[in-house]
Amino acid sequence: MKEINRLPLWYNNSYIGGFNNKKTEKCKEIIYKSNQFDVVSIGWGREISLLYDGWVYSRVENTATCVCPYINTMVNILTCLRNPPKRILLGGGGAGTAGIAMNIQFPGCKMIAVEISSEVINIGKEYFGANSIPGFTYIQDDLSLYINNVKKDEFDVIMLDCYEGINVPQCLDEAFIVKCFSLLPDNGAIVFNMPHNQRVLRSVYKTLCEQGLMGDWVWREGSTQ
Repeated sequence: MKEINRLPLWYNNSYIGGFNNKKTEKCKEIIYKSNQFDVVSIGWGREISLLYDGWVYSRVENTATCVCPYINTMVNILTCLRNPPKRILLGGGGAGTAGIAMNIQFPGCKMIAVEISSEVINIGKEYFGANSIPGFTYIQDDLSLYINNVKKDEFDVIMLDCYEGINVPQCLDEAFIVKCFSLLPDNGAIVFNMPHNQRVLRSVYKTLCEQGLMGDWVWREGSTQ
């Protein structure tokens, strides 16, 4: 592990109230720093976080437990499936925290994590234990291009967690989501982390309904609807 820089760093904890109601906190140690990314210790046990331009992107404890509330929520939703997923495509692989959570909930599953940033992949391997996650494989690629080479029924679940800063890349639009649905088996599922933007949420929901792709229910964290 690289030498720790002990200078203070303030970061935005986007898990508290969403992107529009951020809480700014001070980290304990800076473990890695570049122009866009930081890996920091926040002082609670052995928790470390990956920051992108000061925003929390991934968080683990002892490189073995995912402590990102929204990722754990996305993974836990999949326990409602009739059969546990065995083949999972992780769009926006990040530091591997989704892989950690998936492996805990669905041991033995195979995961392909498509991540566009080579720096994030290296961070995941060096600091977040991504190399030691059973069944977890990184592929460095643009997900919007990679998806065109995916065969139908190749994955049981597609999990989308792709962001540029606090925005979803424009190429991951409604047509892209419809494409993802078309690749799934009959009992497959997509779970995606949507922005805190009601216009985008309504647009995606409308498209899914028009395409006849809505399941029996839609669940949003913090909502009973």
